[in-house]
Amino acid sequence: MGKTIKILTMKEFEKEVIRLLQEIKEKPTNYINPLGAWTDNKIDLIELSHLIKKSINHGDIATISIIRAFEYLFNTKLDNPYSRFKNEIETRKKENTGYLQKMQGYYNTIIEDIRK
Repeated sequence: MGKTIKILTMKEFEKEVIRLLQEIKEKPTNYINPLGAWTDNKIDLIELSHLIKKSINHGDIATISIIRAFEYLFNTKLDNPYSRFKNEIETRKKENTGYLQKMQGYYNTIIEDIRK
């Protein structure tokens, strides 16, 4: 009797594995490979995470979720992102939006090139 229960359990397990494999095979893949390495300062990536938060789900997302997605997307590790961001902001003397200004300058260059 014990063997019968074990065999039935193995058969059920086998059926479940086959079902799951079929389900995986049929699902469309929405997997994204990392784009490449982040080459600006890591604090810039943390700042960017804060900058775009309101543009994702009307701001209904944790900044850490954006940071973790960026870590994967750009194949980098951002240790202690909240304390790094806080420390960076506290040490800035004149400008609070360092990365935003850098990107604004880059964007203006793109616009100027288009208009030429």
